[in-house]
Amino acid sequence: MNELLGPLMTAEDAARFLGCHPRTLLRKAREGAVPCLHVFGRVRFTESMLCAWLESQGYNPTAVRVA
Repeated sequence: MNELLGPLMTAEDAARFLGCHPRTLLRKAREGAVPCLHVFGRVRFTESMLCAWLESQGYNPTAVRVA
């Protein structure tokens, strides 16, 4: 297994990781808005790929949001 990629996640696993609905994630992946891999006709994600995408979207987990 490629150490840079890490284990593959299903849409359900990745959606749980991101905090969204699996259908929303699959739609965004199909539109090209979220990076994914196609493995044997199935859409898969990796944590490292999703973390890099979040950072590119300006996500900062250490930022404190004030309401």
